[in-house]
Amino acid sequence: MSDNPLLEKSDLPNQTPHFDLIKTEHYLPAIKEAIEEARQNIDKIKNCRQDPTFPNTIIALETASETLGTVASVFYNQLSAMGGDELHALATEIGPINSNFSSDVMLDADLFARVKAVYDIRDTLELNAEEKTLLEDTYKGFVRSGALLDDDKKARLREISQELSTLNPAFMQNAVKSAESFELIIEDEKDLSGLPDGTIDAAAHAAEEKGYDGKWLFTLDYPSFGPFLQYADNRELREKIWKAFTNRAWNDEYDNSENIKKIISLRKERANLLGYNTHAHYVLEERMAKSPETVFAFLDKLKAAYKPAAQKDLETLKDFAEKEHGLDEIKPWDIGYYSEKLKQKLFDFTSEDFRPYYQLDKVLD
Repeated sequence: MSDNPLLEKSDLPNQTPHFDLIKTEHYLPAIKEAIEEARQNIDKIKNCRQDPTFPNTIIALETASETLGTVASVFYNQLSAMGGDELHALATEIGPINSNFSSDVMLDADLFARVKAVYDIRDTLELNAEEKTLLEDTYKGFVRSGALLDDDKKARLREISQELSTLNPAFMQNAVKSAESFELIIEDEKDLSGLPDGTIDAAAHAAEEKGYDGKWLFTLDYPSFGPFLQYADNRELREKIWKAFTNRAWNDEYDNSENIKKIISLRKERANLLGYNTHAHYVLEERMAKSPETVFAFLDKLKAAYKPAAQKDLETLKDFAEKEHGLDEIKPWDIGYYSEKLKQKLFDFTSEDFRPYYQLDKVLD
């Protein structure tokens, strides 16, 4: 048995991963070993002497990379949930490895020939609904990954996938780093006016953990900045934290502008190589909307329905802010604050009144 918990079958309920045993150094070896296992499984499919069938090609391909899928799923979920320099650095290494393997599979002419052979006789096969869907999705997956392209276009598509596999993690890391770099440190207790006791206590605890004894720390994590925008009476500080949140990873040392430009350009080029007008056309083909035109038509329909009501609500909020506080112009960092104030005046309750009912033991009862 492997001493890597990512490669061992979990004995926990529903085979939940042993997160208590998994360490950062386990991911890369597990990814590499899982890819090697998948390559061996795929080689068996390609070298099968029997004619292509649904079981020996489609089902075999569907299960060939199960270990890799599990390991990658655990890694990327942890990357999203926990982040951290080590996992983000690892993502820039794992991304290209996964991308290269995926390209090797989806651009393999011999493997695609077997898939297509089964797909071409699909009407003669006695498949149930799930099996028909699997066959359809497998064939389309190859086509949408470039299986029908010539060698030059396949090579370029592989390069694009490699570039995107590093750009996407870099974009996410910059966004996280930029958010983490912001700190709103409050020293004067007057600047806490309006904030609920729970929010103030949390800010004091956060400050203490960072060594800011006797102060209060607010960050761009939603449990911190959300209540601040909603309750803080200090308008200048609301503006400061709102702008910091809105401008994450822009015009600072973690600026994502170039990453965004590259990602957009590469996605468009990929879509064009595969015969689509835009990245949106490529992505939406496999979704309910099917096309950007459908999406925009739906958005226009929604806009016609909700815009008049939204404008009316905004005017009500502006009138309230002007009458109650003499505010000449309402800004984005004022919306949550005055919405809460208006709700309190109209209905005599605040969002904080619901907090006791959100306790975990009450939710579970």
